[in-house]
Amino acid sequence: MIKNKRLSVIAAIAVVAWLAVVLPGVWFMTADSFVPGEAGEPAVMWPVEATSARNNAGHTLVVALHPECPCSRATLEELDKIMARSEGRLIAQVWCVQYAEIEEPAEASALWAQAKRIPGVELGVDRDGEEVRRFDLRVSGETRLYGPSGELLFQGGITVARGHAGESPGRRTILSLIEGPMLVGSVNVAPVFGCSLW
Repeated sequence: MIKNKRLSVIAAIAVVAWLAVVLPGVWFMTADSFVPGEAGEPAVMWPVEATSARNNAGHTLVVALHPECPCSRATLEELDKIMARSEGRLIAQVWCVQYAEIEEPAEASALWAQAKRIPGVELGVDRDGEEVRRFDLRVSGETRLYGPSGELLFQGGITVARGHAGESPGRRTILSLIEGPMLVGSVNVAPVFGCSLW
């Protein structure tokens, strides 16, 4: 009986010690997932210096990607859902930044292949981030939604956390903006989770 009690006490101490080591690590990893990146501050209209053309007949979504950012897979999963629900009312321009220090071409990245499979997406390689700077996109996965007249309607991210797909404020907002009436002069904002672009 005493032996069983001693074993129970030792087992309880071992469990408490294990939890004391594991829980802070889990908390740290989880907490980091919810820290947004430092998003840009875009102009309220489509940048006149942009080399890409917007959709004059509907909405245009602009998304920036770092070719080596693991968080951006979730962004593309969410983009796929948005495009499926948009029913042709939306085009998406996805810019994959090509950095001089990365030897592999952006077109050979896994993100490029994933984005290429999404209907309605126009893919482009952005040499040294020139185009994403024109939109002031600073975080991989950062997204802008523009209306038919070139007005900025949404800025931010479309994921719930770093590398986590799922129902997000960004996705809900974009879908509601392309499906329903718009509030003129109102720009919707959501946090963006991803690697820094520049």
